[in-house]
Amino acid sequence: MTLTLLCPGALANPVEPERVLARVPFIHRALRRLVLLPLNVDAQPAAGLSENPGGVSNPRETPEESWLRQQFKIPQRFRLGAFAAQGASGVTQARLVVRPVHLHIGLDHLVLSAPSELQLSADESADLMNSANDWLLQEGVRFEALSADLWNTVLADDSAQTLTQLDAASSRMATGRNIDAWMVQGPKARTWRRLCNEVQMLWHTHPVNQRREARGAMVINGLWLEGGFGPLPPTQYDQLIATDPAWQGLARAAGLGADQLVSANLQDVEKRLADTDPHRRVLAISDDWHRSLLSGDAAQWLAAWSSLDQLLAAMAARVGVSQIQLICTGQRSCWQLRLSAQARWIPPLRASLRACLEERA
Repeated sequence: MTLTLLCPGALANPVEPERVLARVPFIHRALRRLVLLPLNVDAQPAAGLSENPGGVSNPRETPEESWLRQQFKIPQRFRLGAFAAQGASGVTQARLVVRPVHLHIGLDHLVLSAPSELQLSADESADLMNSANDWLLQEGVRFEALSADLWNTVLADDSAQTLTQLDAASSRMATGRNIDAWMVQGPKARTWRRLCNEVQMLWHTHPVNQRREARGAMVINGLWLEGGFGPLPPTQYDQLIATDPAWQGLARAAGLGADQLVSANLQDVEKRLADTDPHRRVLAISDDWHRSLLSGDAAQWLAAWSSLDQLLAAMAARVGVSQIQLICTGQRSCWQLRLSAQARWIPPLRASLRACLEERA
C-alpha cells in the first residue's frame, strides 16, 4: 500500500500568544532537518507550489488546492470548493456554484466567516433562496439548492450567461480575511457585485435572519461565488479518506465510487486502513490543522501533530506499507516528503517532529 497524507495548514501558525508557538513555523525546520539524515527520504518544497500558488500577490486558492489541482488534473476553470456539490441532487457539473455566507463587518472592511460554521438548515436555506430568486427573476438569474449551504446558479438569458466568465477565488482561501483582495474578477464582476449587494439588502431584515440573530447564530448576509465543477480524468488513487465534502466530491468526479470514499479524522486513519487492500494507493486528507487555524486554537493545532506522530508509529508497525508521502501546507507554502518502506525512517522522523513539538510546547 502507498499512503499519501495531505495536511492542510500544518505549516501555518494559528493565533499564538504566550509561549505556545514561535513566529517561524517550526515544522519547516523539522522538514529541512530530515534532508540531512542518512535515510531514503526526499524532503523538499513541492514543485511550483513552494511560496505562492498562481504566482500572484493574492492567490485564488490555497496551496493544498493547488496541489490537488495538479494531482487530479483539474482544469483552471473549475474551483475545488465547488466539488462539494458533486453528486448532490444528481448534478454532475455546474458552471456557477454559490454559498450563502456570513460576512463579518470590521472597521473598514468585510471578513468572510467559515461557511462550515453557519449550521444553516435546509428550511432556512430554502426560505433565503426563494426570496433571492423572486428578486433576481428580472435579472435572468435563479438559484437551485444542491445542499443547504451550496446552490447552483441557473442563468436564463444571454446577458446573464456572460457571468460564467467570472473568476472566483476559493472561499477556503478567503475565509477569515478581508474579502476585498478575493472578490470575483472578470468582465462582469461589477454586475455580480451589484446582484450580491441587492441580495444582501434583501436578507437584512429577512425572518430567517431575525430568528438566527435572536438565538445568537450568525446571520446569512452574503453570497460567495465558489466557481464551477465538472467531470475529471480518472484519478491515480484507489481510495480517499477525508471529511470535507469538497474533497469527497472531487474524488467522486474523478471516478471513485461510494465504497472507495471514507470519512475519518486523522486519529482514525490507521483504523480505517485496517482492511485496505495492500496494493491500494490511498490519499488521506486531514483538516485538523485547518480547523484549528479557523478557530485560532493553537493547542488543537499541536494536537494534530501529536495525532500524526501516533499515526506514523502505527504505520511503522504495519506490514505492506511500501511508501508514505507526507504533504504539508501553510498559508503560501507546500512541502512534501517521500518516505521509503525501510523501517529505519520512522524513528528519526518521529524524533524530529517530537523534538520540535517539545521545543515549542
